[in-house]
Amino acid sequence: MVVQWTGIQSHKDQFGLATNERQWVITLDMFAKDLGDPIALSNKVQSCIDILLTTMESNDTINATAEWTGAIRATRPLPPEGIYEAGGANWFRMPVEIDVTEWPNG
Repeated sequence: MVVQWTGIQSHKDQFGLATNERQWVITLDMFAKDLGDPIALSNKVQSCIDILLTTMESNDTINATAEWTGAIRATRPLPPEGIYEAGGANWFRMPVEIDVTEWPNG
């Protein structure tokens, strides 16, 4: 899985005060390996989403890196888009975005 941030928005409640809220968009690229069985691949893709949601529900602070987690957006491009070959296998990419908020100054 590849994790990175793609956007940030930082603003103040009032002029002259330190920044006290940051909103981030964190992106994940999840990959499911195609082993040649379309039903197994479909189950694996669903399993990736289930793991993501279960993980976020059990730790919505993303290991204490955020105070609040908002929307979670995931897509699965239809073939042939989003299919990559690496290591002699085909991989289906599922991009995910997660909105998070932090308050760095309390």
